[in-house]
Amino acid sequence: MELASTFNDMALMSVHAPIADTTPDHVYSDTALALTAFDTAATPDQVTWSSDRKSFFYSVRTYRGELPLTESQRGAVAPLAKGFAFPDYALSIRCFDVDTCEDRLIYSAPENTFAISHLCAPPDGDELVFARIPNVMQWVEALENGRLEPFANLVEHCSAVPVEIYHLSLSDGAVTCSTLADTKQLRSATKIIA
Repeated sequence: MELASTFNDMALMSVHAPIADTTPDHVYSDTALALTAFDTAATPDQVTWSSDRKSFFYSVRTYRGELPLTESQRGAVAPLAKGFAFPDYALSIRCFDVDTCEDRLIYSAPENTFAISHLCAPPDGDELVFARIPNVMQWVEALENGRLEPFANLVEHCSAVPVEIYHLSLSDGAVTCSTLADTKQLRSATKIIA
């Protein structure tokens, strides 16, 4: 069990069932010392409350297999990750209404996504903010094409796979990417720790 998000006096916990277990996963709400279980449609990865606390958002990360690398790409990453398999995931975000138990898909990430993290519903907005971490294909391609040296410094390696902050409109589903200044303002406004 992991504590994923705290909002005022309510906490959300995501409970991951063992891989062999086929029972539904649950999200628990702890309000005034009462524990309520919610059956979710998929396994929650990251969880946060909506600003009105009438629903919660959760990301879903489903393993699809290994990223397909060419022999050239395997050769390029061999000095750093020889024999390492790079996982491929399908990612999405869902919204669960705690009154009606409606569980609906609100965002599907592009195929080149490794993870969704830092879900946040700012108190004064009609949006969900989150970080989208791309998979390593950009990094692999940079190594393969010589744009990145295998033993370059960590900053150069990380810049090959930039993490982006997205804003998902809850009213129309539009997704926009924020700038670094917007990210700093968001952290200050919502007091989240990245």
